[in-house]
Amino acid sequence: MKRSHSIYKSFCFAIKGFLIALKEERNLKIQIFVFLFLLFLGLLLKFRPYEWVMVLLSSSMVIVSEMINSVIERVMDFVKPEFDDRVGTIKDMSAAFVLIACFFSVIIFLILVFNRVSPYIVGLGKCFNYSFKVLT
Repeated sequence: MKRSHSIYKSFCFAIKGFLIALKEERNLKIQIFVFLFLLFLGLLLKFRPYEWVMVLLSSSMVIVSEMINSVIERVMDFVKPEFDDRVGTIKDMSAAFVLIACFFSVIIFLILVFNRVSPYIVGLGKCFNYSFKVLT
């Protein structure tokens, strides 16, 4: 089977899909904004390379899961436009994996930030510096 379009066109389709999602999906806009804020905070706190990896991986997990959730919701609306409890359950489960990704992403970021500010909080500096020595 021969492909009908080039790699360049494939990238154009992917960018077009991302821009459509960014334009039409409110939650994706919020998550992109939060991601940009996290980047700013990471620069401000002078994250180390391994910290950047954790931020980028967890943030990309949230953004990708939101886009997958949006696709699932649109497919379900296309397949079954009228109300159906089963479709609602599918959409709820799809939204749940976005929630789980966001939850763990927030935990990861809070650990990273707390590790940076804990030396300035009386009594907590030694506790967190000791627990993160393995990673540095």
